[in-house]
Amino acid sequence: MPALTVVDLLAAPAGAWRRPRIGPDSLALLRYPPAAGQPRGVMVSHANLLAGARQVAGLFGADADAGVVSWLPPHQDLGLLTGVLHPIFVGSRATLLDPDEARLRPARWLRLVADRRARISGGPDAALERCADLTDADLAGLDLSAWDVAFTDAAPATMDRFAQRLAGNGFRRGALFTCYWLTEATSVVAGRRAPAVTSFDEDSLAPGRLARPRTPGQPVLDRGRAPDELDVVIVDPLTATRCPDGTAGEIWVSGPTVAVGYLGRPQDSERTFCARLRGSTDNYLRTGDLGFVHDGGLHVTGLAA
Repeated sequence: MPALTVVDLLAAPAGAWRRPRIGPDSLALLRYPPAAGQPRGVMVSHANLLAGARQVAGLFGADADAGVVSWLPPHQDLGLLTGVLHPIFVGSRATLLDPDEARLRPARWLRLVADRRARISGGPDAALERCADLTDADLAGLDLSAWDVAFTDAAPATMDRFAQRLAGNGFRRGALFTCYWLTEATSVVAGRRAPAVTSFDEDSLAPGRLARPRTPGQPVLDRGRAPDELDVVIVDPLTATRCPDGTAGEIWVSGPTVAVGYLGRPQDSERTFCARLRGSTDNYLRTGDLGFVHDGGLHVTGLAA
């Protein structure tokens, strides 16, 4: 892989610089999602990032008065959008905390949310687990009543523990906002407030089968609806046909936040980013995740084979 050093850049004459020609479809950055085998750089355009910022602001109901506290690394998908780009997009203030500081001292993250009266902040399952284990002394004096959107991809049990532990500090369970996102889609694919769990007949969750609610059964989290800009469909990957409502299949996504493809991997890009429903000319992103739609909400059940 070629390397360009800062020394080389400084050695170039200043007069040789030319303003780059950048448009909406120009490459803005590369993201490397965790994956087995060789890393694959996801090409993200400026248009992808702008659409993602608009999308997150709409999902969260953000405005100039929202206020954000973020400790998620800005080189990660959600860290860049929720902590940097969407506050710029709506003109709100944002406070960025060092990720290692938040991981080692989760109480400091919560204290910043309280002190700044931030409406928007969040983190993954492990972060909510650490907060649920805090002591009364750690939480003393924290007022989290202004926290309106606590976005996360945490498991239902983790969200319950988190909400119960912080209830005495004014945190409302209704502020929990569950999200489904992936690097190739740049942004949130689906989300909802007040996460809900429904139990289903486990055998009915297999691909091609109609998911049937049953109690007791296998609990599945409702990840919410897709933003208006996205088209999220459940597909039989063997036939490339849309599954009937409520039937499990692979989750495919189309819309302005879907990335351009993988850098230098045309075959992988064609297979992943250019899937087509039978009879359609539109390109879809194959997420590799299985799921189904129930009562309008996306339910993610696992990985496609």
